Amino acid sequence: MTVTLNQFFQKNLVAAIDLGSTSVKMALLERKDQRLFLSRLDLKEIKDGDVFSALRDLLHEVPIKQASFAVSFNGPEVGVRVLAVPPMPKAELLEAVKLESHNYFPFPLEDALIDVETCGSAVEKGLKKERVVLAAAPRKKVEEILSLLKKLGIQPAALIPIPYALQKFGAAFKTKPDQTQCFVDVGNSYTELVILKGKHLVFSRKIPGAARD
Repeated sequence: MTVTLNQFFQKNLVAAIDLGSTSVKMALLERKDQRLFLSRLDLKEIKDGDVFSALRDLLHEVPIKQASFAVSFNGPEVGVRVLAVPPMPKAELLEAVKLESHNYFPFPLEDALIDVETCGSAVEKGLKKERVVLAAAPRKKVEEILSLLKKLGIQPAALIPIPYALQKFGAAFKTKPDQTQCFVDVGNSYTELVILKGKHLVFSRKIPGAARD
């Protein structure tokens, strides 16, 4: 799940795509001297549920083979949580988190894809623990997105839940380690609340109310 700019620098164009429930959005960035510069912003509405046509029209002038793609998405059963666990190898960590994941999300995870990212250490009651960002999304939804992108010749460099994308956005700012940042993303169907301390995610939840309300 870890996302860094280096993985996108394989190509000179980076297309950041947001798959919303009523529209698809894109920020197209161009690499120059190991830095990214915004070259285009665009939005296409989804008509009659036809996401493919909206995305195809959005990417009409984008040289797909010359670009790296980062795609963000959301849904009622897409979530990100932060927890502290005893230090362990990542393979063991993933299995341990899967066993306990039902305690962290208000939706069933039997058919979900789960990923983790370690993000530093913490001390709880005198014991050293690892801070872990845990992300979950329905397998069916992820497979549908990958199938949609494949039809357009796109193999994404990253598929990113909206809360994690907000965390990465907030981490790009210069902040003090104890400074609190709060980000609210009001979509048509969902509103995401993300709170960071310094550059670290400390809280993420969907909250009632959205643009269509």
